[in-house]
Amino acid sequence: MGLVVYRVLISLVFVISGLWVLKYYIDDTLWFIIAFFSLLGFVIQPAWSAYQDYVKKNKAILTNSICGSCKNYDPSAPVCIKYDENPTETYVPCDGLDWDPRSDL
Repeated sequence: MGLVVYRVLISLVFVISGLWVLKYYIDDTLWFIIAFFSLLGFVIQPAWSAYQDYVKKNKAILTNSICGSCKNYDPSAPVCIKYDENPTETYVPCDGLDWDPRSDL
């Protein structure tokens, strides 16, 4: 999730810088229209797309990995709380040795 936020901030800096320079060359009404669509196209849409990819990747880890049913797995982060590592579909931080089932399943 940090990578998504980082990319949004970087793209926001570039878009705002470009809009600031553009403000001196065009009329205010046209500038607001360009600002709206450039923020929508270069910041909001890529951020939403990256967030959806992040959610899909984490859902795959939750359903296809042993970590998804462990009480040490935090799905909001997603991280193994016990080992402080990010599991993937092919990598389990504890190798399944410290797996404890969640009681809410």
